Amino acid sequence: RTLDGSEIEVSIPKDREKIPVKLSALKKLTDDLVKLEDINDPFIVHNLRERCKNGDIYTYVGDILISINPYERLPIYTASVMDRYLNEDHSALSPHVFAIADDCFKALLKKEDQSVIISGESGAGKTEAT
Repeated sequence: RTLDGSEIEVSIPKDREKIPVKLSALKKLTDDLVKLEDINDPFIVHNLRERCKNGDIYTYVGDILISINPYERLPIYTASVMDRYLNEDHSALSPHVFAIADDCFKALLKKEDQSVIISGESGAGKTEAT
């Protein structure tokens, strides 16, 4: 049964172990997957899916940023949003590619080597991140 009350039947291959699920854990969405109560594939996918439904297309895994392409334009790349990530504490803001870029730039100014890997399938939104 999903959070909205609808029922879904899921077939689990016989060679796969069942993963116990706490309903309370499904209700807790996090902007950093490291903070998940239980870390497993179903919880990760659930968290990413529900955050994307709420318009939160970015999620951290520690220092790594996961981006979900919403296949629609979102007002998250404006000059005012960029200014927030330049001038405010990133930990107080939602995950964003601007936070990653700002952290990398500030580290470069301190002469720290940086690398950014942008990976994904065709149509995944890589161009938006660059």
